[in-house]
Amino acid sequence: MDFIWSYFKLYRVVFVFCFLLISFKSSPQDFKEGKILVSGSVKDFDHEKGENTVVFLINSAVNGVIKKTEMIGSRGNFRFETVVAGPLDVSIQYAGNTAELFFRPGDSLNIELGKFPFINIISGNLAAENGMIQDFLAQRTLGRAYKKPESASSPLFDAWAADYIKYEVFSKLVQHYNDPSLQGDSISSFLANYDMNRLPVLSVQYSQFLSGLYRYFTHKADVGRSALFAQYARERNFLGLGGLFSEHIKNKTSGVTRELLLTMLFMDALNGQQLKEFKALWNSSPVLNSYLKSKIIEKSVELEHYLENQQIKDGTVLAQVDQAKDESVLDSVVRRFSGKVIYVDFWAPWCSPCMAAMPASREVQRYYKDKDIVFVFFANQCSDESWKATVANRELKGIHYKLTNDQYNMLASKFNINGIPHYLIIDKDGKLVNSNAPGPEQKEGLRSELDRLLK
Repeated sequence: MDFIWSYFKLYRVVFVFCFLLISFKSSPQDFKEGKILVSGSVKDFDHEKGENTVVFLINSAVNGVIKKTEMIGSRGNFRFETVVAGPLDVSIQYAGNTAELFFRPGDSLNIELGKFPFINIISGNLAAENGMIQDFLAQRTLGRAYKKPESASSPLFDAWAADYIKYEVFSKLVQHYNDPSLQGDSISSFLANYDMNRLPVLSVQYSQFLSGLYRYFTHKADVGRSALFAQYARERNFLGLGGLFSEHIKNKTSGVTRELLLTMLFMDALNGQQLKEFKALWNSSPVLNSYLKSKIIEKSVELEHYLENQQIKDGTVLAQVDQAKDESVLDSVVRRFSGKVIYVDFWAPWCSPCMAAMPASREVQRYYKDKDIVFVFFANQCSDESWKATVANRELKGIHYKLTNDQYNMLASKFNINGIPHYLIIDKDGKLVNSNAPGPEQKEGLRSELDRLLK
């Protein structure tokens, strides 16, 4: 059933929820926002090496994995500050190395980055725990069991490490829910004995577990619903699919686990600009947790304002397909722009890789300004509202068409398009010269092809 997920527009961002409470007895209502601070330096920093940024990856309950980049100063110093709503891990990346740090709202750490070891914990109110975490993860990487020094004492680290090991096993289970070698529905058996209202101390393994559990509920129909599931997939009935996903979650989970999984579903819908579908699902199964609810409503209001803006600026054209009988959409476009090189971009507003490539696309268009080349964008599997709003809000230049499902299916079959983004190049004579062209971020390869055709 994996193909179903690829057609479900909400698939592209799997949100890993990491709002966790240190006390096992705490209420899931205890989400409280607070700042965390990381200050540090790079040992033997050399600006000329070109390694002048530090990347931080923060797991958020409402915005997925947030990536933030900080510049390193001339003396090798850097500083990072953000707001979190509960204890969580933050990944730090520099010069090809990665480390995990643990924070609670209000915590701060001072660190040093180097080569061997990659990270040294200098000071901070969780310095001891983070030092033990680095040792623990290093030993796990080497395949060894971690031995805590006898002099070390930290109930917080003990809880963190216990959950890491526990959810490492759980994560593998949910990732292989469709394995035919497993007897019966192993996930259902597991969930029957799982504490749905417990928020464990965070580890990377817990994040993977929750993500895998969400994937299970959005890939597998509930008992007796498989036929309807397949029908909705064929019809691309996203509201129907979302309803089945929501029903599956509600039937198999409870407590804070249900709240988190439903939040993931709603945030996927909103980030996929599925406002109508979101509202219908929300009316039938709202999230009750006050903090999560407030963030979902905030996001829905933001999306409403986003969709209202459809003001197209100069350099952008929303075109209509001039299609004669038995003529494909692409034939119509080629005829319209006869004598020019055509670079075609298949995309959709909900497609994260498509949107990530748009800044590079703008750069390519600027580079070839006033040349005999047109940049054509074929949006697909989206509403008119979402299409126009994305083009307007993101200020996407070029010639924009919105394909019907039938038009996209015919072109996808003709050019063997298995996913988006996908690119084509057509020469001045209207001949297709590359049915799987380089994307705009592949600057050298793309420019080489286009320059040759423009001579």
